[in-house]
Amino acid sequence: YDLAENKWRNLRPIPTASPKPLRCAAWDSSQDVVVLFGGETSSEGTLVYDSHANEWRFKKPSPQPEFRSGGNMAYDAARKLHILFGAQMNNDPHTWAYSLPNNRWSSLKPPTLPPTDKNDAVLTYDSVNRVVVAVVKVSEGKEDNAKSRLETWAFDAGENKWTKMNPAREPDPSGNRARNILFAPELNAVLLENRTHPPQGPAEQQVWALRVGNRPAAPAPADRL
Repeated sequence: YDLAENKWRNLRPIPTASPKPLRCAAWDSSQDVVVLFGGETSSEGTLVYDSHANEWRFKKPSPQPEFRSGGNMAYDAARKLHILFGAQMNNDPHTWAYSLPNNRWSSLKPPTLPPTDKNDAVLTYDSVNRVVVAVVKVSEGKEDNAKSRLETWAFDAGENKWTKMNPAREPDPSGNRARNILFAPELNAVLLENRTHPPQGPAEQQVWALRVGNRPAAPAPADRL
C-alpha cells in the first residue's frame, strides 16, 4: 500500500506463503522485513517477507513455539527481539522471543505471566518506554454465564518481567478478533481500536489511549515539523 498515492498493488511473490488468517506479525525495523508466525491451520512456522526483494523466506528454526491461531507479536527494537505471546483457542503459558539474525526462538520464562488461556492477546512495542504492551482477554464462567474482561500488561524484555498495569479504567470487554493496537511515538501513547458486542454490551467501535510513562514523546519526523 502506497499512502501517498492511496494505492494498493498485488506484488505476487513466488513462492508465496499460504493464505492463512490470524497470523502473528511484526515489522523488523533493523532488517526492514516483516516476520510472521503461525496462523489458523498453518504449519509453516516462522516466515519472513522482504518487501524490497519481494521475497518470502521460510526460516525453519528449531525448536519453534506451538503453532497457533491468533496471539500477537511485537518487535522490541532496543533488544532486536520479536516478542510473541498469546493465542485465540489454546493455552500457551510462555513468552517467546525470536532473534532474526540468529534464527532462534527462546522461551524467556519470566516469573509472572498475564492470563494465558485463550487470551486472544494484542501486542505493541512502546519505543519511548521500551516495553511491549499487551491487552489480553480474561474469560470467566461458562456457556450462558460466560463473561470476559480485558487486562493491560507491560513486558520489559531487558528485565524479563511482566507487570500488570492496573490503569484507572480498562477498555470495555470485547470478544475474539475485536482489537487492534499500535504505539504512536510522537504522542507517547498506545492506541487501541476496540469493538464491543453483545453479550459484552451494545455494539460500539471504540478508540482508547494509554500512556505508560511520563517520558517525553519521540520527536516528530523532519517532514512533519
